[in-house]
Amino acid sequence: MIRFIETCGTPRQMGEQYGEAMRREIHLAQELWSEWFRKHPVADDFVRNVRYVLNRYAPDVLEEFSGLSAGADTDENFLFAINFTDTFDDETERCTPMFLRSSPDGVIVAKNNDAPQGESFPFVIRRGKPDRGLPFLQITYAGWLSGLDMMNAEGLADTHASVGSVFSKKGLNMDIRLRMYQLMQFCRSAGELEQKLREVPLTGKGFAIAVGDARNDAFFLDAAVPELAVRARRENFAWATNLYMTPCLRHADTRPADRRDHCVKRYEYIRRQPVPQNLSQIRDLLSDHSSPYSPCRHGGETLSVTTWSMIAWPRKRSVLYTDGNPCMNSCREIIL
Repeated sequence: MIRFIETCGTPRQMGEQYGEAMRREIHLAQELWSEWFRKHPVADDFVRNVRYVLNRYAPDVLEEFSGLSAGADTDENFLFAINFTDTFDDETERCTPMFLRSSPDGVIVAKNNDAPQGESFPFVIRRGKPDRGLPFLQITYAGWLSGLDMMNAEGLADTHASVGSVFSKKGLNMDIRLRMYQLMQFCRSAGELEQKLREVPLTGKGFAIAVGDARNDAFFLDAAVPELAVRARRENFAWATNLYMTPCLRHADTRPADRRDHCVKRYEYIRRQPVPQNLSQIRDLLSDHSSPYSPCRHGGETLSVTTWSMIAWPRKRSVLYTDGNPCMNSCREIIL
């Protein structure tokens, strides 16, 4: 089950509340990562660099990390590592984000979240009310401060898929997940979010991000960090399948040919389906498991399983989410 928690106050207070509420899950995540960290110990210079970058670009986020570490009674360096490192294998098939611009319900931003069969990292749904920013709702791994899969009280929402990036990410740059988390607490529109993302040098794994707002703006951000490109800004419906679709970034991911072929077939499968016209039809598409290339995934040759689904409804300032496969489980609503 995905835990639901609420936090409020200063960044330090929000971090402490998050850590206290999710202490057991964060300790479980640390156990699950233990083998990885035995092979990749956290170096002192890495920690110094993270502190430097956060202190320079996002001191509130650094303050929240301090509270999160204290509240969870866990090593702050572990939290830095999972939030600031390319932690997942780029070859794994993860997630199908999408947006629908013109519908009776306004802009809809949605996704299915996928994971390898057997993966058991715990998730959290967090409703936050910062004293220096916009209230928000996020779904993320326990212990993360990621701004991917998040909506704020102005009706700005985003969902994402992991892709990877072949470009060099050397330098003292900000992880895009944390930059998104910072900006989603202050930006009021999709355009403002795009502009602010370009003001800070970015690093991280690289993602295809669906962005939409209550003002009827929507687009995909192909974030092959540090490169950024916007696509589908004039399209009514768009989606991603672990690939960049911007022409100049078509081969900027790191997948081998066989994994790329599966992503292409998934993209083409959705392209051949009737274009959804409203929120209900978006949910139907997310629940489709009629093909190995459908968005709702149950293992087998797809090599991954849908662990949860979300539909952000900016006009209503609410998120509909399903814990598990949307074809099998009921949908719940959280009002922001």
